[in-house]
Amino acid sequence: MQKNLNVIIRKKDQLLFSDSAESVSSINDTGSFDVLPYHKSFVCIIKEKIEVRKTQDNIFSIPIERGIFQVRNNQVEIYLFQTTKN
Repeated sequence: MQKNLNVIIRKKDQLLFSDSAESVSSINDTGSFDVLPYHKSFVCIIKEKIEVRKTQDNIFSIPIERGIFQVRNNQVEIYLFQTTKN
């Protein structure tokens, strides 16, 4: 059984991240949340930041304005509308 998620983060004309990860964290209107492998499918609007935990000591973090966060079939796809980091 696969123990990681596949994660893809994109903005309009650029692929920012594409790799496997142990978990992904972000913030929506309800608050902070984490997605682990085999999380139930859902879609939400995110804000402030994304943190992709590749391993315990290796975290890819990006500040954001807002984006769409989708989980489906053990894959996280994030589409950013705007980023505070170019």
